[in-house]
Formats: sequence, C-alpha cells, structure tokens
Amino acid sequence: MEKKKLYKTNGVKEYWLVDPDQRAVTIFHLVAERYDAGKRFSTRQKLRSRVLPGFEVPARSLFV
Repeated sequence: MEKKKLYKTNGVKEYWLVDPDQRAVTIFHLVAERYDAGKRFSTRQKLRSRVLPGFEVPARSLFV
C-alpha cells in the first residue's frame, strides 16, 4: 500500500505488480486520481501497456 500511495502522489499512470509465486501479473491504471482494481494476467496472456503504445510482452517471459 505504501508504494501504491507513492505512485499515486507522483502521478504514475500505470504500474505492474509481478507475483513470481503465482506466476501472474496485475496491471493497475490511475483513473480520476484513483487506481482501478487492476487486471490480473496469467503466463498464457500478453501484457499490453496503455501508457506505452505498442508495448506488449508475453507474461511468461517475465518468469524465465
């Protein structure tokens, strides 16, 4: 929660929370000065950034 507050204070529009134990990634977006609930992705999915247009990476590549 502490980092989340720090990110919000500094206007970080998107952040990725990587969970190596669950082999999953949750992506959060800053909307109207609050972070959304986040969307969780498994290793079978592609991760796409809203902040960096065109940036996408297979989630499994983060767990090699």
